[in-house]
Amino acid sequence: MALIKACPVCNTQNASSAQRCESCGAMLIGVDLSEAQEDRDAAAPAPVTAIEPAAAPGAPRRCPHADCGQLNPPGAQRCVYCDRPLEPEAPPAAALQASIRWPWTEEVDIRDCLLIGREAPAPAALAARLEREYSNVSRRHAELRVCEGAVWLVDLGSRNGTFVNETRLAPHQPVRLANGAKLRFAADLHAQIAIRHGQS
Repeated sequence: MALIKACPVCNTQNASSAQRCESCGAMLIGVDLSEAQEDRDAAAPAPVTAIEPAAAPGAPRRCPHADCGQLNPPGAQRCVYCDRPLEPEAPPAAALQASIRWPWTEEVDIRDCLLIGREAPAPAALAARLEREYSNVSRRHAELRVCEGAVWLVDLGSRNGTFVNETRLAPHQPVRLANGAKLRFAADLHAQIAIRHGQS
């Protein structure tokens, strides 16, 4: 029996080695191989009532997230590729303001993403200070993100760890932060998160 990759968007049967659907162009990386549909139909023909066309399905849905944008089956609620909601979300920036307070009495606003580390793409002033005064902080230590109406912290596989309220984070696992959360990067770089919800 021939193995194929069935497109999750348009159900076209593609070659087992295909990376994109030949019909609609959807990505097939990660789609499991299955037996060709003709083989199943030949082995066990379906009753006539089962092959009558149903009501016309809706159009495939494109993922609204800029870093994905893949086509998804009609009626899907979450993206098959990135597992995020397919309904566009209102930008949280208007309703949520977040900042990090450093021990040198500086408060920095967090917009979208802030890398903490001793080299770019961390902000140059922060990277320089960490290089001089906190050398046990990794070059790419952690990342703060504002998305989905919340503030998230993810350890980027740092050597000396990232801590929230003295609990060490697992690497590459985003953790949602609450207002006032106390952060520690490596042994002695302490900071605190401030979250303010404005009126939308």
